[in-house]
Amino acid sequence: MPGRLPHPTTLDPSRAGAFWTADFSGKVRTRIEHAYVRLGAGRFENGGVYWAARQMILEQEGMKHLFGDGLTPCADFEAFLQDGPEDMYPTAIEAMLLCIDKWDEGHQ
Repeated sequence: MPGRLPHPTTLDPSRAGAFWTADFSGKVRTRIEHAYVRLGAGRFENGGVYWAARQMILEQEGMKHLFGDGLTPCADFEAFLQDGPEDMYPTAIEAMLLCIDKWDEGHQ
């Protein structure tokens, strides 16, 4: 299938860096958001993981909001996922995954 990465065991270690990027286009961000929605389908209360991930980032970074003042917590996180600074995008993904993991631990 075009655009699909090979399995990690088939990669030449000397070229592994070619698959990493600091650029997250709108298309990539949307694909990650769709994957999150698919991952969490039916598992999370409305916006719970977004709220928790946002709060985690705010506390760690010493911020009052991620994207815009006056937005609801979920809208702030959604806007941050779509249009936030590229250098913070991996932080958003990490926070979501940590919150999903914590949610799963509490609901087993």
